[in-house]
Amino acid sequence: MSLQKLSYDRPGGKVIYHTAYNPYFKQNTTLWDAMDFIAALTQFVPPWGVRCIHYYGLYSSRCKARWQRLPHVARLAPAAWKDSHPQELPSEPTPNKTLTVPRRACRSAWARLIAKVYEVDPLRRQLAA
Repeated sequence: MSLQKLSYDRPGGKVIYHTAYNPYFKQNTTLWDAMDFIAALTQFVPPWGVRCIHYYGLYSSRCKARWQRLPHVARLAPAAWKDSHPQELPSEPTPNKTLTVPRRACRSAWARLIAKVYEVDPLRRQLAA
């Protein structure tokens, strides 16, 4: 909505909106009754605090910023983006070396988690009462 394109006919109580000619609708002006215009306009106003547009997956802002760094994401990016960013497409990554953790460290980590959840130290022997 543009205020420059909007005019109000006070005696008739009509709202006129002028636009460029639209071949689909075959018109360049729209005429509303004042109350109908307000009703039509308020349909597009979301309730306070409500987000209207949600982007998920590739189009989320967090992911879009990383397209050029992540080959598996850049491969799924839209063709228009790929055409406009050919120099930024990453090469396939080299496989990472697997890290091994000693079994003793794994056991102590699990013991700490069990102690946190059950409030019992699993490494300490419990005496039967």
